[in-house]
Amino acid sequence: MNPNEPLPYDPAAMTPFGPASKLDPNPNEVNIPKIDPEELATKIDFACLKPTASIWDIKDACALVEKHNMRSICVAPINVSFAADHAESVSVAVGYPHGTNLRMIKLHEGRIAIEQGARELDIVLNYGRYLGGDREILTGEGGELPLLVDLCHSRNAVLKIILEAVYWDSHQLSEIAHKAAREGVDYVKTGTGYANQDMTHPGNVKLLVEATKGTRCGVKAAGGIHTYGQACHLLACGASIVGTSHISVLDPGAKQ
Repeated sequence: MNPNEPLPYDPAAMTPFGPASKLDPNPNEVNIPKIDPEELATKIDFACLKPTASIWDIKDACALVEKHNMRSICVAPINVSFAADHAESVSVAVGYPHGTNLRMIKLHEGRIAIEQGARELDIVLNYGRYLGGDREILTGEGGELPLLVDLCHSRNAVLKIILEAVYWDSHQLSEIAHKAAREGVDYVKTGTGYANQDMTHPGNVKLLVEATKGTRCGVKAAGGIHTYGQACHLLACGASIVGTSHISVLDPGAKQ
């Protein structure tokens, strides 16, 4: 296939995964391993990314992260420095939410965030251009993936790439996850939560786990995760970590 031609887009081939809310089981009723909430917290990246988030919202979110020993607080670039003063581990969303920034802007934004205290970068890839046929934008020489890996690993930062899985068919999603893992990405992440209100389907998590098998790359499930049951389900499917803005995921007694 000519690399300059668009990738084949076949709606019938799209991953047949519906809204995650329809697959939000109660672990007490189905055969899903229950996780102790304290252990679950260590696998949670707690997001505070609403455009209306004030510094008081960031401070409150950081307090929850520290109280429950969650994995990290995930914030927008403007809030990294403030969050770093209130939480031990800070993740930053770069190129958020659609990944359409120029690659040099993403690199510069990521570099500044690391200098201001971010330990991990959650970066949205330019999936629109890639799916439109411009594969070089991500995987070619000077593409986003090798440049971002070099940026993060040369500064001892963790790199998570956000794929927005709902837009890819099974073959495309598996292919890009495989390439990312081989490139040295630390985690592939299902989505931002902006593409579809409930987009994190267990099937996509399993596909990403399979595509990255045999590498050090993990899978982060994120987007529309509201409950303890959902978090347990996605971790049971092979996700390494979960991203959410809902503290209710740590409450097994909350409405599932």
